[in-house]
Amino acid sequence: MGAGAISLDPEDCFVLYQLYRKHPKRSLKSYVRELCYYTGTIVSQSTVSRFFNHGFAIKGCLCKANFVPYDKFRPANIEKAVQYLRYLVQFDPRHYAEANERLVGMYTEEYFVSCGKSICKGCKHSFQCSGNDDKCPFCNSDRASKTFEELVGEVMKRVEANDAASIYLLADSYYNGLNGFHQDQTKAIELFTKSAELGYSKAHWNLGDIYRKGGYLKKAKFHWEAAAMAGHEVARSNIGSIEGNSGNTERAMKHWTIGASAGSYMAMNNLIIAFKQGLVSRYTMDSTLRAYNNSCAEMRSEARDKYISFVSTNVENMV
Repeated sequence: MGAGAISLDPEDCFVLYQLYRKHPKRSLKSYVRELCYYTGTIVSQSTVSRFFNHGFAIKGCLCKANFVPYDKFRPANIEKAVQYLRYLVQFDPRHYAEANERLVGMYTEEYFVSCGKSICKGCKHSFQCSGNDDKCPFCNSDRASKTFEELVGEVMKRVEANDAASIYLLADSYYNGLNGFHQDQTKAIELFTKSAELGYSKAHWNLGDIYRKGGYLKKAKFHWEAAAMAGHEVARSNIGSIEGNSGNTERAMKHWTIGASAGSYMAMNNLIIAFKQGLVSRYTMDSTLRAYNNSCAEMRSEARDKYISFVSTNVENMV
């Protein structure tokens, strides 16, 4: 297109072409108004005129100033338009979930109460394979040599020190009735809340899930937003679902795009579904997919891949 149309991107050009196909005799003012409605791009009538002047080679039999009948459109441009239409509506994920799909629902880090530190489970698996089965990789504390009461005592000691991860661990034990604790969901919610107030994203995530199951979507959204701000991308994907179900499509797409760009398989999958429904442009899909694949590559390591294969093999053997 000419220099006067530099403000038009490929999506704008596609919309203008579709507007022309639908009603060739519409006015320049109509093109400007409809383009702003569909893409948010604001241009002058002269910009639209220059776009069509460049797109049509033959100027005979004008319907209106600067326009020509459909059969006078350049054959080469017709072919390009068809190719572009196919490009816009067809999407091959190109194995976008490489390794990351298998991480869905799988915690990839482990917390050690003895010293209050966390480690990637891939690194922990490598540490165990070297003969350190029940030892902490940080302080070398041997959990196998400790009694159940001693292990619980370590947790309570960290809880008294206001360690957010230990408080979360205790809350989870109360909520599910684990590790010798009687099930007490009221006590668990109090502890989850305390852990969340200390900035622990998993606590915010759990509170959001608890309130969602109870039908308190406003509270669920509040905690998931806090978890998302702390980098919990599954929570961000859930916020997108809440926004989408509420009719806030644009906000839903924004949350899923951010989540997918950070490597969230769930968010990327939601975007693909939205794309197939015509809610996301191909340009957005391509740029998000590149960011997603880069994030997945950054999260991968030889140790983590071995751990994923180890867990997957054990699960398959159990089925």
